[in-house]
Amino acid sequence: MSKKNLCLLASVIVGISAFLPYISVSFLGSSLSKSLFDGGDGIFIIIIAAIALICSLSEKYVPVILMGAASFVLFFVENSSVTSSLSKVDRASAAIAKSMIQNGAGYYCLLIGSIALILFGYLANNEKKAG
Repeated sequence: MSKKNLCLLASVIVGISAFLPYISVSFLGSSLSKSLFDGGDGIFIIIIAAIALICSLSEKYVPVILMGAASFVLFFVENSSVTSSLSKVDRASAAIAKSMIQNGAGYYCLLIGSIALILFGYLANNEKKAG
């Protein structure tokens, strides 16, 4: 598979991550899941993925790398917002809450897609310069 196609695939994975459950919480037989769209950051992920997709199609890989870095930063922002909201409660409650929180498919898709955008964008850019 060409690096351009891998960049396209990584862009789609980042875009899909906004719709998949990012975290889920199970408590007493009930479960609740939240996607990035539920928190409002999903639109930023969709915009980043769309820009990366368009730039991949036009073989402009430096913006693809930048969009991968931006989605990676948003990944850490999302994780810190979850952690900071848990830190507002006492330590015992926070420890119990952390044990009930599970990372969903959106979490892993955003992480893997962001890293893939950076990596494959870099490799495609080097390949384009060499050839």
